[in-house]
Amino acid sequence: MLTKREVVSRSHVYSSIGSNADNDRHFRFYHLDPVERPIGSPYQLRPHPNETPIAFIDMISITPSRSLGAHVHIEPGAQQKIAVTIHLRTHHNISKEIIVNMDKPSIQTVGIGKNGGIVFNFDAHARLQSAHYIPHIGWYTFAIELFLKGKYNDVFVPVYPTSTEGNTTVKVWKINYPAYIKRDTKYLMIEPAGTRTETKPNENIKQHSHEH
Repeated sequence: MLTKREVVSRSHVYSSIGSNADNDRHFRFYHLDPVERPIGSPYQLRPHPNETPIAFIDMISITPSRSLGAHVHIEPGAQQKIAVTIHLRTHHNISKEIIVNMDKPSIQTVGIGKNGGIVFNFDAHARLQSAHYIPHIGWYTFAIELFLKGKYNDVFVPVYPTSTEGNTTVKVWKINYPAYIKRDTKYLMIEPAGTRTETKPNENIKQHSHEH
């Protein structure tokens, strides 16, 4: 199980675990703030000065045409296509289109190569609630890949929510352990406390599943 607080708010704390003396695994999320602009201008996000390789981000709604921060009537199942242009401080631009479901919350991610990536958090009305920059060192970590990017495989099977597009504050997976993993009763509890039976420490676990 992972929670949004653990992944987003506590990343700077948890990423220190396992780091060496130089904090080789340490990273944090950088909040991107909306900028007030003239009517008709692209919706724009900016980081705090000099904190990230990003200068600013422009977002334009393609279908339907509306402001990303506005509330409108939404038809069930409707989607919105948004053109995202990331302007780096090196004057290099990265453009991508993202699709947002307009009747339920969603998370969209855009990678920016060796610079990491951006996470966009939309509410159930397709309004942008928050956006964060994640450095390269954190962009490919297990928690980010699983929780925010929704990259599952045969080992991690989503239990809640069952849809890979779900944007919830808590997510739960069933872990299918491969057959070569050995059972050690000192570290692996597979029965409720008080009902455990003695087993051979090196007995094979054949496709044992355990929810986290």
